Amino acid sequence: MRICVAILVLFLIQETHTGKGDKGKKDKKKKKESGTEVVDAALEKLKKYSETGQKFLRNIACVESKYGTDKNTYRKNYHGGIWQVDEVGFKDTQDTKSHPKLKERFKKIKELYGIDWEKVEWKDLRKPFYSALAARLLLQNKADALPPEDDIRKQGEYWKKHYNTEDGAGTVDDFVKRVEECNKKENKEQEKKDKEEKEKERAEKNETETEEQTPDKPDDKKGQDGNQTEDGIEWDACPIGPDVSEWERLLPDPQKCNHFYHCNTEGWAWSKPCPIRENGTLLRLYWNDELKLCDWPENVDCTMIET
Repeated sequence: MRICVAILVLFLIQETHTGKGDKGKKDKKKKKESGTEVVDAALEKLKKYSETGQKFLRNIACVESKYGTDKNTYRKNYHGGIWQVDEVGFKDTQDTKSHPKLKERFKKIKELYGIDWEKVEWKDLRKPFYSALAARLLLQNKADALPPEDDIRKQGEYWKKHYNTEDGAGTVDDFVKRVEECNKKENKEQEKKDKEEKEKERAEKNETETEEQTPDKPDDKKGQDGNQTEDGIEWDACPIGPDVSEWERLLPDPQKCNHFYHCNTEGWAWSKPCPIRENGTLLRLYWNDELKLCDWPENVDCTMIET
């Protein structure tokens, strides 16, 4: 009896663990591809098939799903993907009877990408490139020529007539507004990215210049007259002691913006000129005591004598 109970308990434990494991697998969501980089990658790949209408297709992706970032892009039981090609529109991309030219297009797609479009299913459009390709085929089935790439309102009119259609809730003004919002957001992100890159470049440049500008360690010997060497002076401003860092022994010249002093460990200083750089005209850099390096004059608050 005890053996039977033990076997039953083990069986129930195994079933419980197996059930949890299976549920975990089912509940695990696939990562949804979205964003401007995903859209641009899909459109770049699409260029092999067709280079026309790239900006228009990009704007459609913005309007339809905010480049796939809209929470409803990959909603349940809807497979239109980033370009939100509905099931009716998708079937139109496979309707060779109504659109005989599709046969040649299918052949080209097969040669370029190895995709047999006639066997593609609507659910495949959850993949960005398939959604982009479906959108392009759908537009190619229309008799009207594509709108100008730089005319958002014309694109909105075309989108409303052939893509969103009368059944759709969108308007031409909606199209224009959403595209402008997308562009504004992208411009801000690009400005932020450019600023970060410039700051990084400047930091790298400053680091390089610091390495170039840091003078050689001066000779610690004093001159025979007791207060001056051949090119150094005894200066009370110099920090004294073996524990003073190299940076602490770099001091601004109190009379010249474009010079600085390098002290040794015994209180002697040597005057050093900042290097000359070209920025429209040749000029000598100023000593930036905060960064402990020679910098562009506009970055330094100094109005003393320049020599």
